[in-house]
Amino acid sequence: MSNHNEKHFLQKLSSLIAILSFLSAIGCIGVLALYSDELTKVYLASFASSAFFFFSVGIVLKVISGTDLPKRNA
Repeated sequence: MSNHNEKHFLQKLSSLIAILSFLSAIGCIGVLALYSDELTKVYLASFASSAFFFFSVGIVLKVISGTDLPKRNA
């Protein structure tokens, strides 16, 4: 039997990018928490939407990296 748990290179890459996206979302939330009084409404909205975007990308890429794809018999 072949090992079905081995992930493709692109799945490993998407897992890495998902982690980086989650870290970017945490960074944006950190900027919002630390500098919320000093930033204008435009910057607050930009960092909030960036945090949402990075978090959403992280979820999608984590799901992609966790799927069990069948091996291609080429």
